[in-house]
Amino acid sequence: MKTTINKQEYTEIAYIVKEEFQKHGYATLISKQLIELAFNKFQLTQIIAQSNVENFASQKVIKNIGMTYDFSYLRLQNNRACEYQVYSIKANSKIE
Repeated sequence: MKTTINKQEYTEIAYIVKEEFQKHGYATLISKQLIELAFNKFQLTQIIAQSNVENFASQKVIKNIGMTYDFSYLRLQNNRACEYQVYSIKANSKIE
């Protein structure tokens, strides 16, 4: 999906997994397949993912699919500023 961070537009991969399906590798598997599709079929050059700094499970998925940290920013969440980390992967990178 398209997202804008600090006035810059990105293509982002995002996921929400119901609690009873978490910790089975589904987010990692689907994320890898979506990234391959984005690069191979749609010829995108970069994909990002972002996570609240407190969401360690999401950060684990992001790192497991080969994304690397780019930057952090503050984002409003439930009427308070929360720190988010942005990770990316480029089309010529190896998907782990």
